[in-house]
Parts: sequence; C-alpha cells; structure tokens
Amino acid sequence: MEERLVVKNFGPIKDMDIRLGKLTVLIGEQATGKSTLGKLLAVCKDFESINPAGNNIESFYESMLNFGMGGFINQDSYLAYYSEGYTIASKIDWRDSVEHADERRGSAADWDEYTLMHTEVTPTSQPLKKFFEWIEKVGASEKDDLFDYYEQVSGFKDAYWDDALYIYAERNLQSIFSLGKNSVEYMSDNLFAFLANIDRTARVFSEDITIEPLGIKYKNENGIGYFRKIGTEQYHKMQNAASGYQSVVPIVLLMEYYTQIRKRKKTFIIEEPELNLFPTTQHHLMQYLIFNLNQTENQILIATHSPYILTAINNCILASQTGSINPEETNAVLNEKYWLKSEDVSAYRLLNDGTCQNILDSETGLIQAEEIDEVSNRINAIYDNLCEIKYAQ
Repeated sequence: MEERLVVKNFGPIKDMDIRLGKLTVLIGEQATGKSTLGKLLAVCKDFESINPAGNNIESFYESMLNFGMGGFINQDSYLAYYSEGYTIASKIDWRDSVEHADERRGSAADWDEYTLMHTEVTPTSQPLKKFFEWIEKVGASEKDDLFDYYEQVSGFKDAYWDDALYIYAERNLQSIFSLGKNSVEYMSDNLFAFLANIDRTARVFSEDITIEPLGIKYKNENGIGYFRKIGTEQYHKMQNAASGYQSVVPIVLLMEYYTQIRKRKKTFIIEEPELNLFPTTQHHLMQYLIFNLNQTENQILIATHSPYILTAINNCILASQTGSINPEETNAVLNEKYWLKSEDVSAYRLLNDGTCQNILDSETGLIQAEEIDEVSNRINAIYDNLCEIKYAQ
C-alpha cells in the first residue's frame, strides 16, 4: 500500500494529501504547515499513540498536545494515514467529547468543546493484526501479567515497529541541556526530551566518529563533546563550535546511532537541514542523508526553505538517470553512493491557501526547484530596477 498522509482543516492546513516517499521534501513559506505535517507523521508513527493497550484512551490526541498542536484542532479536523502495516482515521467527535468528559478527565467544565479526536487504527499487516488480537485477548486495562505484557510489547516494537524521530530546528540548543529544564522554562516537553535524547546519544560516541558533511571527527568524554578537523590532532569543545557544526552534528549522531548501533529502521523528520549552513555544506549534508537512505530501509522527511537543498537532491536524481546511460563518467562526476532514484522521492510545495502542489516533474523526474528560485528572480528584478535608476543619469 502506498504510504500517504491526508490532513484537512487542521491549523494552517486546509486540504492536503501527501504521498510519502523514501525521501519526502516539503517547501513553502512560513506558517504553511510544513512542521505541522512532520509532527503529524511523527504522531502517526508513534507506537504509544496508537497502541490499543494504552490505558489513556486519548493517547493519539495527547500526542498532538505534546507537539503543541492542540490549538490546531477544530470541529472539521480530519486526519488519515495509510501504510503497509496499518491505517489511521481520526476526526473530532464533539458529542463524545462533552458527554463523556467526566469519564475521561474531570468535569465537562474543564473541556473545550473540541478536545477529543476519535481515532480508529486498523492493522493491515499480519504481525500487527496478531499483536492487536493478543492485546484484545489480554485486555487493555486488566493485565494479569504485566511483565509478560511489557515483554510482548518490547519484542513487537523491536521486531516490527518503525518509530519516527522528529529532529527540531532547535537542535543547536543541545549545548544548554546541562543547565537543566528550569533554565528553559518555556521549552516544550517534546523538545526537551529530544535534546535529552541527543545528549544520551552523544555519550555513546566515546571514540572518534566522522561527521562527513563537515569534514571533522567527534567524540564525547563524560558528557562533553569535542571535535577536531580531519588531518589535525587538536580537539575543541563543541559548545564553542560554529552554529553550523552544532546544527549538523546532532543529525549525524542520531542517524549513525540508530543505523549502525541500534540497527533499526527509522523515519527521520528533519526541520530545516540547511540551518546555519553554507551552500556547499548543505550539498554535503544532503549527500550524506541520501547515502544513508541508499544503505538502509530508513525514510526521511525534510522541511526546507533552501534552493540549494533542492538542487543537491536534483543532482543526485539526475546522476541516477545518467548513470544508467554512462555509469563510469557519471561516477567520476558524482559518486554512485549518492545516486537517488526519482521514484523514491516525493516533493510538495505548501501554499498559503492551506493546500499543496506536487513539484516533482513527472516527465523529468526532477524537483521543480524554480518554485523557490522565483523569489530570487523577484529580488534580482528589484536590484536591476534600482541599477537602472542609478545609472540613468
């Protein structure tokens, strides 16, 4: 089954139907829903959000709240997710929200009229069907053997589940984690948990690991990160590193941890991979991400404003096409490990009216990068007009 995410009347989103590829690219102006789609995908892939054994019958809705999306829900909100393993259909049940408020979370007076997303999860793969059947047999609230229950859940997740990891644009704040949550009073629980995850993951790399997009080596000693440029011996503290380094290192460490150490299939949702990066480094980072996709069953969704990111992806797609014609010459220009099949890519531009358009050209197989470049054209036109005024005398 084709993996898709359908969202209607949710925050800035009016009506969007997104096909999710091995690599999915979202572009668009601020507040058009890029982060919202990424967070909704993370919720749909979160085991605890859809686990029928969860004692919290509002777990899907609670996951939305944890991502700060509670205010995006209204009486017409609808979400559907389709994958090979299961489908999700979620919509507001206003009457249920009010009538059963006392059973769920205090009195009805504590409830907004649109606070409960009625969510149905339908397993479609045999492993998930068997797991759901087992949960139903055991009972969602009366578990005779909690150890057996958690052992079953853990075993199922390790064998079959593809959790998503949402990589915030604020990843470069990780250096303040040691200050404690009291110092970052307004940080959301999910963001704080993400930064804590980076901290835990970084500590695993006590020996040098190559951060390929930056050309540096990284290691962690007693919770403190150090880096050195390849070819040199002197280490520097990460907390003193350039902002671009602090943006890229968490991405690489997380991907290497789950790919090389945990050896788990993973969906990585990355906000603004171009954050603080020079165009050349953006290109190198995309090559690293594509190499990871080519070596694993991982999936990546990125939300970006950068034409350089789109151009880097197009280069990799074009290399795959020319490589089928002349592999030796193509490999001399761009290493084969970075080639990317067009059919593995989805790309959308999110529009200000709450809809989206597919920007992957069906004929060329390339992303229509001019969707962002047109902004440069308008800026250049202003410059040209000003030059005409200046030199008209």
